[in-house]
Amino acid sequence: MYYFFSPKCPHCENVKPYVMNASKKVEMEFCNVEEMNEECKEIAGKIGLRGVPTAVHKRNGELKVYVGEIQVRDLMLTLVGGKS
Repeated sequence: MYYFFSPKCPHCENVKPYVMNASKKVEMEFCNVEEMNEECKEIAGKIGLRGVPTAVHKRNGELKVYVGEIQVRDLMLTLVGGKS
């Protein structure tokens, strides 16, 4: 799982508790768009990253992209067994 965010993004701050909770159960790479490592840059290029928050879930070799506060929050809730 890759999570793209910016510390200046209010929507990212809103989903942060959900992301942090999910990161306890799912391996997650945190990708700060202001200082991305090579792995994050590669994934961002593959998905055509256009905004934050964005979560990328790799399942069965495919990348599934979730964009925006609502989609990311709902994904994180699903991962920890919560309701959306």
